[in-house]
Amino acid sequence: KKGIGPFWTKRNRIVSVEKLFDGGNLKSITLKYMKKYGWENVRGYAWEQWTLKTPPKALLKMLENEQKQLNSKLRKKQKYRCFKCGKKLYEIDEDIPIRKWSKTCWRCKRETQVVSYTLEQNEFGSVIGSHENIDEIIKSEYFHVDKVFSKTLGGWLIGNKCYHCGAYQGKYYIEHELVWDAVLYYYDNSYDTVFPVERTLSPGYLMYLDGNKNNKDLNNLALLCLKCYKKSKIR
Repeated sequence: KKGIGPFWTKRNRIVSVEKLFDGGNLKSITLKYMKKYGWENVRGYAWEQWTLKTPPKALLKMLENEQKQLNSKLRKKQKYRCFKCGKKLYEIDEDIPIRKWSKTCWRCKRETQVVSYTLEQNEFGSVIGSHENIDEIIKSEYFHVDKVFSKTLGGWLIGNKCYHCGAYQGKYYIEHELVWDAVLYYYDNSYDTVFPVERTLSPGYLMYLDGNKNNKDLNNLALLCLKCYKKSKIR
């Protein structure tokens, strides 16, 4: 009957894609494989792929989110290591304290609150605006933290804004207050919360085990370190 193909695959889950054809007679190709595997076991479908010069922003965002979800699942599945050599790609640091304290806004001279972490990576430490993955978590938790433009650094970053006038409370001043006595005097009282944060040690490069980039099944994907990715013939 007409239309039984889609109905059949709803009831009987597809086991695998036997072959992809670029052009050709769909009916004759499908019949060929029906003779080989039995008519009840094979269905043929036609599909088109469009390449847009400027894809819609919503589509790009959707694809980006899909990729992030896949990578997150893969990282956990591979225990944060390279699929081939076992090199550690990521680590979880569950002890990143977030500090919150009051300061005087440089523009409106009114009191406003600021938040930051401090990671001792150099003599001044590493504060808000230094690690994108930590900054994004803070941005989602505190309404006065947002993406801002720093004239001093000449670029965009995530930072504190004044409650009252919206002025960016510079990274340099946050760093200065965290390192010197202004905050150290009541450092223990400035503790606000702790966020579990995943830090990248080495980027993971995605590999499709069967060479088919349309097959996004988790069992067909693997994350490799750069060295193994360059050696791999499958991409």
